[in-house]
Amino acid sequence: MIIPLTTDSRGDVVLRVVPRMTDINSNGHIFGGWVLSQMDIAGGIIAGQIAQGPVATVAIEHEVHFPHLAGRHSVDLRP
Repeated sequence: MIIPLTTDSRGDVVLRVVPRMTDINSNGHIFGGWVLSQMDIAGGIIAGQIAQGPVATVAIEHEVHFPHLAGRHSVDLRP
């Protein structure tokens, strides 16, 4: 059973994290590798719940079309 952190009009939040200062570059943008790592963790949570056992990431298809600004917001990851 999947127990969401919160639910809103966009769906369930699987993982909510706030980047640290070491995850942010000099322009105030979050490093893409950090975002990808959090996506992998969130995907593993959902996949593990569905599979009811261990899972592994084979590939991630994702394009970022804008910089992820840091500071005021947490990063919410949804399935």
